[in-house]
Amino acid sequence: MSNLRKFLQLSYNRVRYRELVEPHGRAFDKSRFLVPFRQFLHPLQTYGAMKFEGRGSLPLANCLALLYLACQVARYFGTGYLFNGNEPENFNLLTTLASTVGLLVLWTVCNWTTSALLEGEGSIRELWIASCYATLPYLVIVLPLTGLSGVFTLSEAVFLNTGLAIAQGWMLVLLFCGTMITQQFTVSRTIVCVLLTILLMLGVVFLLLLFFTIFQQMAGFVSTVFAELTRRG
Repeated sequence: MSNLRKFLQLSYNRVRYRELVEPHGRAFDKSRFLVPFRQFLHPLQTYGAMKFEGRGSLPLANCLALLYLACQVARYFGTGYLFNGNEPENFNLLTTLASTVGLLVLWTVCNWTTSALLEGEGSIRELWIASCYATLPYLVIVLPLTGLSGVFTLSEAVFLNTGLAIAQGWMLVLLFCGTMITQQFTVSRTIVCVLLTILLMLGVVFLLLLFFTIFQQMAGFVSTVFAELTRRG
């Protein structure tokens, strides 16, 4: 009975005084959800906190990546008719997925690969979180602009184009800052890393397109041969 009493007492203490029993890192920290918003004013400090204090959140980064995809879908269908030349029947989810989440994945992998050659200190997890966090200004600016585009006139298109340019530029600046702090690079080495990353991304895309073209031709050849054999049989 003494062992049972000790077990029950230990279980009670674990529930009652959880903050003393469990490591602090396991506690649910709501302030992590505010971290991406701090990069608007203090990007370097924010990425530094993510790098050295573990303030980044992988689930939140994944949610931002999905919101980035949703934002592009909303732009395709929700932009005002005066500025929207998209045809709903031409929408391709795979293409949109590749140009949003796929591009983030490609950037992260290629950046991690090139930074390894330059003796960077960032892990692929840290780079993914930093890259996804960098999309937040784009979401904050573009989503409202998409809604407002329905009431804009043609003479006010400059506001729409300027907002889009600011959102894209801001995202690129944050990607640069995230790479620099995560990899612990200087500005010059970060520029080299970014250029090598872009070249590697272009190479990977070229190989993927080449593979897809060859596969498509092989599939067409096999389909033609099979059709000929079936017709003769």
